Amino acid sequence: MDVSHKQFTLNMTCTFGGVTVHSDADVLKLGEFEFHKYFTKTVTRIEREATKAKVGFEWIKGEAKLSTDGVAKNRWLHPQVEDEAGWEKVESMIKGWMTSSKKITNINVALVLSYKKTILGTDGEDVEDEPAVKGRQACSHEC
Repeated sequence: MDVSHKQFTLNMTCTFGGVTVHSDADVLKLGEFEFHKYFTKTVTRIEREATKAKVGFEWIKGEAKLSTDGVAKNRWLHPQVEDEAGWEKVESMIKGWMTSSKKITNINVALVLSYKKTILGTDGEDVEDEPAVKGRQACSHEC
């Protein structure tokens, strides 16, 4: 089945220390999203935020949540996305839904890239993880 004309919605979020520092959305066709380009943009944003806060940063994870009308919430997909291969896996899953014999509409992907803050030593290098704030945990998922 030709899916070249079909589209999906991509919601992108980048978190730093549990706070969203960038979010965006787009309607795309398979093969249009460039994960590496987006990842590079997020690192630039995180570097800027870390510099302003005078902290370091460390990658936590990248995760996508694929949802759609016609598929029960407990059957939504949650692949890890940490590189181009991870994104290719997401697109493969999207294509599977697009070519399914079931009537599946409104395919949505929520892509979250998460980073944590680290403490910098006097030499500017990361020395340890950010201490936990009492009564609050860092949010590393879609908030």
